[in-house]
Amino acid sequence: MWKSRKSLVELSGNLRLIVSHARYGKANFHGSNTHPHNRIYIVEKTKSPDKSYIANLSASPGQKVILRPGHVYFMPKDQTVEWNFTPGVTFVAFHFGLEIFRGIDLFDGDSEFIERPVSEDFTREARELMESSDDLGHAVRLHGMIYSLSGMFTDKTMKAVEQARELMREYAPIIHYIEEKCDAQTTVAELVDHFGMTRNSLSKGFAQTVGVPLKTFMTRCLLRKVTQQLLTTGLDSKQIAEELGFSSEYYFCRFFKKHTGMTPKAYRSDILH
Repeated sequence: MWKSRKSLVELSGNLRLIVSHARYGKANFHGSNTHPHNRIYIVEKTKSPDKSYIANLSASPGQKVILRPGHVYFMPKDQTVEWNFTPGVTFVAFHFGLEIFRGIDLFDGDSEFIERPVSEDFTREARELMESSDDLGHAVRLHGMIYSLSGMFTDKTMKAVEQARELMREYAPIIHYIEEKCDAQTTVAELVDHFGMTRNSLSKGFAQTVGVPLKTFMTRCLLRKVTQQLLTTGLDSKQIAEELGFSSEYYFCRFFKKHTGMTPKAYRSDILH
């Protein structure tokens, strides 16, 4: 007898995965940064047990997690992470967003770092995928792997997600506008004028419904656009600043460092090399 899973199918159809970065490599690094994307690290090897770790500096009290081979680590977006990667650490890394509603990530509001064991076969498959050729089949496998891992790191129910989606429908046009139009010149006053609302009702209603202040949402959206440009184009800081409406390269770099703890140049070098 067939059993229809209509709700499950509809919910899966509404998910939107945006992969901003994927790599396999080694690291010898100590520092801290904040990213506007969720991060997954699959640790393959370490040469110095108990010395390599990640720590959540945004959590209170702080959370420190030792990196162990054969384990996968999840760090939700917008958390400040302290890294201590000793020589010999090899890993596969994914940076991504998983939207359940336009502009709303599945892991919004989450702050805890999560560790899970994975099999040797899974770790090997992830490494081989990163070393494979660039073709559509491998891109599909990459998405499938991130979806599979993401399912390990959320305990949100379909009912809770659907309730959240229903509440946010009123603000869907505003979220869509921000996602499409937002740059460094976009202001709350522009949104008030465009949607014919008072500043107080827009700001208060948005924060209560979406869960973050409107200005914070706009800043996070702009930061995602900046990081996407840094990771997927060859544009320099001056060109990105001009494209995203910053008045100068100086203010662009100051904005980026304020919200990530890194300069644009250091961010690009750290992620891509």
